[in-house]
Amino acid sequence: MDAAMSSGGRKRPGKKGPTVGSGGQRRKQLEGRGPTPRAEERPKHAAARRAKAAAKRPDQRPRQQRKPDNAPELLVGRNPVLEALRAQIRATGLYVASNLALDERVSEAVQRAGDRGISILEVTKAELDRMTGGLLHQGLGLQVPPFSYGHPDDLLARA
Repeated sequence: MDAAMSSGGRKRPGKKGPTVGSGGQRRKQLEGRGPTPRAEERPKHAAARRAKAAAKRPDQRPRQQRKPDNAPELLVGRNPVLEALRAQIRATGLYVASNLALDERVSEAVQRAGDRGISILEVTKAELDRMTGGLLHQGLGLQVPPFSYGHPDDLLARA
C-alpha cells in the first residue's frame, strides 16, 4: 500500500512547477509604448471625428469686404431703426423681414416710414442677413446715406 501511494497518487513535496522567468517571451508586452496621444490624434475618438469634420468645412464667416466710401449704410435693430425714424434722419428705404412678428416698434417704424414717403421693402431673413453681414438685425433695417465726417482742422477753424 505504501508503494502504491508513493508511485502515482501523491504529490511530491518541493515540486511546484518552473521557477525561472519567461525567457523574454513577454518582454515586448512589458515595455511602454510612449505617452498617450491626444484625443484628436486617436482615429476612433469623438474629438478626432469633430476635428476632421471641422477641417473639411470652410470658415463660417466670410471676410468682410470693404465698402466704397459713398455706399449707403444700414441701421439695424428695432430700437435703432425706430429712434432714427423718430429723429427724422434721412433714409432711403426700410427693409422688413418677411414673417416678422409684429410688435409696437415694428408697427410704428412701418407707419413712420410710410408717412415720410420712405420705400418699404419686404425681404427674406436670409437676404437681410446677407445685407447686414451677419449682424443682429431683429428683422428691421433702415438704409441711410453715408455719414460724412468733418476734418479736425475744420473743427479748429470754427473755434
